[in-house]
Amino acid sequence: MDASILNGLAPLVLFFESTVKAVPQLLFRDATLTDAKGLAGGVLRMKGLLAEDVVSVLDGGPVAGLNGLSGANVTYCGEFIGTLSGGGGTELRIALSAGADAAAVEVPIESITHPDTNGAPTADRTLRPHPSDAAGSGSASTPS
Repeated sequence: MDASILNGLAPLVLFFESTVKAVPQLLFRDATLTDAKGLAGGVLRMKGLLAEDVVSVLDGGPVAGLNGLSGANVTYCGEFIGTLSGGGGTELRIALSAGADAAAVEVPIESITHPDTNGAPTADRTLRPHPSDAAGSGSASTPS
């Protein structure tokens, strides 16, 4: 396997406007990531954000204690795995450290949240996470 394989992404996720405005919603709760070569030194990106979009990584994530976010530092089981930037109307980016393997990167993917505070949010958009290794080999995404 040359590239990361990202599965479990729903082909469509729907949120009521009142729900996504009240509480940030998890976008990729059921994601699974496999990678035989490793992701250390790579990047996790999410493009396609509109100016009104604010995405981030939920501190604590869907499973308490696995994922952490302190300032821009992303951790997995207490170990630093990357540095978060963007996400406020611009590409979300996590520069992955030497400790970033598929298991460590999967949890922040599952923890990506989307609130929308715009008074008239755009009805739909396509957002997908794209992990890549240090050589720039990207992932293949497979919707469930």
